[in-house]
Amino acid sequence: MAVYTQTADLPGGDPLALHNLSGSLRSLGRLEKADAAVDPAIALHPHGVYLVRKVTLALPRGDLPAARAILEKFLALPWSNPSMSPRR
Repeated sequence: MAVYTQTADLPGGDPLALHNLSGSLRSLGRLEKADAAVDPAIALHPHGVYLVRKVTLALPRGDLPAARAILEKFLALPWSNPSMSPRR
């Protein structure tokens, strides 16, 4: 986890490192910290995979309204942009 944190702290940030940090924290059961770690990844690059991570963190809390709102954001992504494509 230290490597993910160090990478994410580099100038400009690293959304993938933040996403991976979030996954590690989730695996350790630290859901609040995992949720907080993925937010900057979404801010840096609102890729669908980061939004799906947010959903997987909202559901165990029973926060269905948040999960629904996140999925609506996911569906609104500009899929015509190749950098946002889920098939990339």
